[in-house]
Amino acid sequence: AGATGLFEDVVSMYLHDSAGFMSSLNSALEDADTDAIRQNAHALKSCSGNVGAMGIMSLSAALEAQAKRDALTNADDLMSQLEQMYDEVCVALASELQGLPAA
Repeated sequence: AGATGLFEDVVSMYLHDSAGFMSSLNSALEDADTDAIRQNAHALKSCSGNVGAMGIMSLSAALEAQAKRDALTNADDLMSQLEQMYDEVCVALASELQGLPAA
């Protein structure tokens, strides 16, 4: 039960925290706030690694790199891809949580 509980904790924390990072990223992109884009993309990249969401890590790293260079050339496209992948990951993780045995 310990490993199952840890998995539930990590996934629940990810679903909560990453939603805030995604929301903040969207706002930062609307405002072209490169500092906020960089910070939130970095945070999303880091927490996504904890759940093995490598695609989200990669897209977040690309957004972070663009923000560091103050060159948001295809940030909207990256964000669109990120949102789609994020939705898929959240559905998959929620499904995993529902499939766990009761503690």
